[in-house]
Order: sequence, then structure tokens, then C-alpha cells
Amino acid sequence: MWVSPHKRGRRRKFVKIFNMEKIPTEFKGRAEVSGTMFTQLKREGDICLYKRVDPDGFTAYEVVKVIPTKAMTAVFKGVSVNYEAKERYPQSGQWGATERTTRTLEKAEEYFEQFCRNEKNKPANNAEANTTI
Repeated sequence: MWVSPHKRGRRRKFVKIFNMEKIPTEFKGRAEVSGTMFTQLKREGDICLYKRVDPDGFTAYEVVKVIPTKAMTAVFKGVSVNYEAKERYPQSGQWGATERTTRTLEKAEEYFEQFCRNEKNKPANNAEANTTI
């Protein structure tokens, strides 16, 4: 979930956005994964386990941490376009420490449990580290 820092006095307060559109539980990929079907099997917080079926029938499982995007307005050729806050699936160039792909559901569930444990062990907010001097 996207966290926005807002200054209050000498410290920053972190506020969660609650009206963010959630990532769909089932969707068809676009661009580099065009035609690939993604189906959410589990979710805990920002960690999701998806089944991925490519157009040729190849099946894999992906464990990802969804990426929050904030609301914004962009101008294209003089036309304003509003984008709402929403979660999105990471692109291949963003794959890293919080995304894994495997061919077996058992291994995907192991990754899912590991990622969930790691998220629970992270501090909820870094207000102490984000003090303004």
C-alpha cells in the first residue's frame, strides 16, 4: 500500500491511502505478456500469489509484491488525463527481491509464506528515521 509522507512539526507522519483500487484477481496480460492469463490464488497484505498461463499453455506461478501508484494528472497533446490511485503488477524490469516465478505450486507457496513473514517483520513506519533536522 502506498504511504505518503506529510510533515507535521519536526517529524513526518505516514498516511495510508485507503481508496486505492486493488489489483484484479484475474486479468489478461498486455505488452510483453500479451495474452497471458493471471489468476490470483492467495493474497496477504501486498503479497500475492498468481497462477500464470501463457497462450501456448505453459503454466507457472508468480509471487509478487504489488506496486502502489498514486493518483496523478498528465497532459498529452494539450489534453489532461486523470489517473486514479491503484495497485499494479510489477513489470519484468522491476523483478527483484520481492518477486519470484516457479513452475510448481508448492515452491510458489513457500515463496509466498517467506515473503509474508518478511513483510510482517518489517517496521510499520520509519517515523524515527524520517525526522527533519
